Amino acid sequence: MSQVSQRQRSPSPQSPEKVAQREKAAQAMKRRNQTQPSFFEKYAYHLVIGAFGFVCVYALFSILTRSSKKLTTAPVIDEEEIAAHNSLGSYQQGPNDFFKDWKFSDAKFIFNNHLTFKGKIQQCPESSVIIPESYNFREAQPECAQPIYFQGNCSSSYSIAAVSSTSDRLCKSRNGEFQEQLSPQSPISCDDKNYKCGGGSVTRVLEVGKKQGFVSTSCLPYTGTEDAQNDCDALFSNCEKYKIQDYCVVSSEENIKREILNNGPVVAVIQVFKDFLVYKGGIYEIVEGSSKDIKGSNVLVDDNDNIILIDWGLSQFYDEGRQQSTKMGTRYYKAPELLMKYKQYDYSIDIWAVGCMLADFIFKTHPLLPGKDNEDQLKKIISMLGTNDLYEYLQKYDIKLDLDELPLVQNRIDFTRLINRKNQNLVSKEGIDLLEKIFIYDHKKRINASQALEHAFFL
Repeated sequence: MSQVSQRQRSPSPQSPEKVAQREKAAQAMKRRNQTQPSFFEKYAYHLVIGAFGFVCVYALFSILTRSSKKLTTAPVIDEEEIAAHNSLGSYQQGPNDFFKDWKFSDAKFIFNNHLTFKGKIQQCPESSVIIPESYNFREAQPECAQPIYFQGNCSSSYSIAAVSSTSDRLCKSRNGEFQEQLSPQSPISCDDKNYKCGGGSVTRVLEVGKKQGFVSTSCLPYTGTEDAQNDCDALFSNCEKYKIQDYCVVSSEENIKREILNNGPVVAVIQVFKDFLVYKGGIYEIVEGSSKDIKGSNVLVDDNDNIILIDWGLSQFYDEGRQQSTKMGTRYYKAPELLMKYKQYDYSIDIWAVGCMLADFIFKTHPLLPGKDNEDQLKKIISMLGTNDLYEYLQKYDIKLDLDELPLVQNRIDFTRLINRKNQNLVSKEGIDLLEKIFIYDHKKRINASQALEHAFFL
């Protein structure tokens, strides 16, 4: 599956082009250290496919952060972190010269890409073709494999991905006879409904491909700039235009594979992980992150008893001290800080959600705290934890509690009171002790993931 980030062509490390790009990037960083639109927006989970053949776009949104360093000060290239990672024997990291002297707060502005601003995308027809054990488009169709673009200091992957996949799929549909490389520059320069080098929507580019068509790089080369043309129609009047017919959504992994096999590469729009910027080789994998929506229906167990966390649609970078939205998560699993609208929360909201799941398993409650709405959910939490520690917590973090009345419960619940004939074989003193360390108002005092794994309950 072709990913947006894989659609970038790096020039020689010593080339004048690269030196110029770095100088330009340094100047741009100074201008961009102002308030900008958020890097991460609210996404959906889609696979968009168009005809001409069809142009496919798969959106898998997830997020990863390696530490709690502030993005405003943390460098992209941290030699100590790279060395520590490589010592683990996982995929390999290494410094990327393009990001030399960049901070993460600078780098995020070249990844401001989105799948769609449309509300609903039509479903694609399903295929019954047999899926082989392995398939690589570049090996199967070497005559269609185009050079990979180097996007430069321009958040243009939304256009590069959509247009490049059109090139590949058009070549496949014509049995390798189409050799033109289509240019992503025209949607960047001439479409005012996207944000040019400030980012944009893949489906908006596909709309341009449907209505106006794309042109080749021989007509308009990619420059990595957002210079608008005064008269785009005149500029392209002598260029052949290549249009797509339509695009749609594929609903399953198997159908995604069939679409790649039948019609060619798909395009992935992803939220870029911090360590992806220093990726060098091997199989890249997600090893930690903040989901913001952990619950039983988002946890899978495979045949080997491996636990898989799915649905990362609400996840995002954790930047210590930054205010974040509290409007996420499923009510029964929301931590008290979210219900109190405290915006400087951290990963401990996920720990709280895990505690709710654990309590469900142990006590067979489903759910432990069945609040009717967010206010009622918070009252049920206060009834469980009592008010003795609540006031100290509110004062410590300067939280104004917006409740009409507080439950008249001073002390924490004794979890042994929840033991009955149906769950007594599942309850242990270690399990109750772990819940006691999870269910704490103060998120800074809550047990963290590393500490929990060392707890006697798991030993």
